[in-house]
Amino acid sequence: MASHAKSRKENVDAYRARRKVLEDRIRADAAELGRVRQQHAAGAARDREQAASALAACQRVADRSAVLSAMTARSRELLARVRFIVEGRDNEVQFLLGTVRNGRALLAP
Repeated sequence: MASHAKSRKENVDAYRARRKVLEDRIRADAAELGRVRQQHAAGAARDREQAASALAACQRVADRSAVLSAMTARSRELLARVRFIVEGRDNEVQFLLGTVRNGRALLAP
């Protein structure tokens, strides 16, 4: 019985540790995403400034640049979310597998 409790505690501790690492990575990725968004916004602003010389043609380029920048940032955000969801599910599966193994060990003759 004591080894079951010890194994259960180790399983829970491992799950929590992996969860904390994942949450730290989510926060770091959010900060990186903010930096990327600022870079794209600065690039779009620079394109708009340059568009002042030949207004009509350059304005289209600047608008396209702004749209592409927004799409790039959004795509990166979605990719990061999906990656973190999958990693979170993997962590939960490992926790559940550990719980099942621990329960089976307790019931073994």
